[in-house]
Amino acid sequence: MLIDVSQIFLLYCSLFHTFLLTVLLFCTVLSLICEILELIPTSGVTFKSTGSSLQLFDETKSWIEALQYCDQQSSSLVEITNQTVLEELKTILANKNELQKEVWVGLERSIFGTNVKWQWTSGAKADQSKWISSFPANGFNNHCGKIVWNKQSRTIQLLDANCHDKLPFICQGELLTVESSLT
Repeated sequence: MLIDVSQIFLLYCSLFHTFLLTVLLFCTVLSLICEILELIPTSGVTFKSTGSSLQLFDETKSWIEALQYCDQQSSSLVEITNQTVLEELKTILANKNELQKEVWVGLERSIFGTNVKWQWTSGAKADQSKWISSFPANGFNNHCGKIVWNKQSRTIQLLDANCHDKLPFICQGELLTVESSLT
């Protein structure tokens, strides 16, 4: 079988032509995107921190749904890893009259193994001193953590829970608001 050089050249030219058309289309689309972005006003728009890194959501979700929701907000379920977070959490809960007394936090443990340690979703170890004395309520089935808020004593205790329970939740992260002076 002989390969005809002219056929190879025609194939090469066809492929090169297709490549050039693709590049031209890409450049055209990119140019349109740039033009659209130039039309979006940026003066008069500012982003400001809310001043709080915690946000309570009254809508009830499963632990996984709450984790996903926080992630979509570029935050995470709250991790009580220091006194500052604990005090901010207490303030938020104390100011919420209609709140259930249980709220999802970013506490989890593996479903594999026995006597598995609890940790925060970031991987930090959980402080065992804040657990309710009856913990764990169900060591075989409960792999997600919640807090129990006692409004009268202003105390927070951790408790294991079924991950499919529907509870309010608290996200933690740098929360921003958009302010515009455009009319």
